Amino acid sequence: MGLEMTLSAPAPRDPDLAHWHATPEGRAFFTEIAQAWAEAETAGGEDREKMRATVPNLIAFYTGSPA
Repeated sequence: MGLEMTLSAPAPRDPDLAHWHATPEGRAFFTEIAQAWAEAETAGGEDREKMRATVPNLIAFYTGSPA
């Protein structure tokens, strides 16, 4: 439902939010989220080094910056 609404919306409701991911606040948010995700995966049994190596790629994906 959420994805359908996102894809069917003609434009973001707040134009400033369209680029929030690239702001310092957005980068900090996605960095924290990526690190928390890796920690959760590690707690669930995934290899710690593999998860640490994934974090920069996640940050790059969500912020549009190079890994």
